[in-house]
Amino acid sequence: MRGREFPMKRIYVLLCAAITGLSGIPKAAHAELTAFAEEEQVFQGMTYIIDDGFAVITGYTAALPDELTIPAKIESYAVWYIQDDAFLDCSQLKRVTVSSNAIIGKAFRNCSNLECVVLPDTVTQIRASAFENCTALTEINIPSGISRIPDKLLSGCKSLKAIQIPDTITEIGALAFENCTGLTEIVIPESVQSIQSMAFSGCSNLTAVQIPETTDVSGDALNGTAWLTAKQAEDPLVMLSGILLNGTQAKGEVTVPDGVTGLSKYSFFESAVSGIVIPASTTKIGSYAFRNCTELSSVTILGNIGNLSAVDMTAGKRTKGAIEIFKGCSNLREITVLNPFCDFDPMIQRVPTGAVIRGYENSSAQKNAEKWGTFYQFESLGEAPEQMTGDFDGDGEITEKDAQGVLNAYTDVVAGGESALMPQQVRACDIDGDGAVKAADAQYILVYFTENTLSHKAVTWEEILPQ
Repeated sequence: MRGREFPMKRIYVLLCAAITGLSGIPKAAHAELTAFAEEEQVFQGMTYIIDDGFAVITGYTAALPDELTIPAKIESYAVWYIQDDAFLDCSQLKRVTVSSNAIIGKAFRNCSNLECVVLPDTVTQIRASAFENCTALTEINIPSGISRIPDKLLSGCKSLKAIQIPDTITEIGALAFENCTGLTEIVIPESVQSIQSMAFSGCSNLTAVQIPETTDVSGDALNGTAWLTAKQAEDPLVMLSGILLNGTQAKGEVTVPDGVTGLSKYSFFESAVSGIVIPASTTKIGSYAFRNCTELSSVTILGNIGNLSAVDMTAGKRTKGAIEIFKGCSNLREITVLNPFCDFDPMIQRVPTGAVIRGYENSSAQKNAEKWGTFYQFESLGEAPEQMTGDFDGDGEITEKDAQGVLNAYTDVVAGGESALMPQQVRACDIDGDGAVKAADAQYILVYFTENTLSHKAVTWEEILPQ
């Protein structure tokens, strides 16, 4: 199908558009974009080119109407792209209606009088900063055809008083609504999995925030909002659905309350904390959580965090983990890690060289500290206490995650890889006692969890094992 093809001319246009967006090349650079296309033409005040049988909107003339409709076709050519900076600084536009499923580039920045934008749900791609600094904008719909709100999409749109986020959105990009000072309330649907750095920062009148418990929120996503300011006045450790969202106002020795399950990305950014104790209930620390905490000298992690490395093997499966948690912590001298399975790599997490890493014998903390030679000193806390049967991740509970971790680890071995299990894990998860951790052990763990936790029965391991 022609609509799905990307011939060389169109690919060239996209590459040049991407380069323009990255390097800040001004509007004059659009000559590069039309090098392989036909001569620029005018339609209803818009300039466009025909590139390989498709129309590309490139700019505008003085005849542009204040209420503009971008059609699905110009002549017989489908409009497939509204080029970066096509309407940059266009002060005559007041209303824009897009009637096609065109890719919307960084096209409408600084349209100072633009008040209303209507987008069809057939739009599936909108580039970063598409409507940045449209200061008069009061009405715009987020099309359900996109899954991610791009970075800086509506940054600086200070007249925008409300926004509805469709339930097709899975991520809100960095600075997406930065300095939208007219916003007073946001409701995030259950579909949103993550809200990136400073997404709503500077929304000074934002007082009501509804975010699902399952959404991963960057600690600085709500910086400069009335909501965060009010929360910080109550307690410098701001919580959101069991996560420590923001602790930037905390000072001195800090103990994170028991029950907190995670620390958000940038959660203590540039705070004045000097020491911190992280409870056993915490299972996750976000990237850059303590970035530039120059007074921080000691960290104690009481347990249950499975991963503090760039690669997360907590459930026996390789996924992206946290990075540079302690970057810029120039006075950090000691870190104690009590979970022997916590994959803590001090170099990846930017712990200053010369720091002391404390942990149990044969722990991941010891392995990772010693692999860097003289850069770090490891101090042993002795032999690790034996973990309970079936507790793969060492968090003190038997859950479906333990069964999944065993199964993933076994699958890696069957595929020809080396076992990543530590001796304590083998002892805890060799349920049938045959000397190896296999798929059958994962099944026993899952049955144990189902019977004891979901069905509320008091079932022993002996009752689960075949007689």
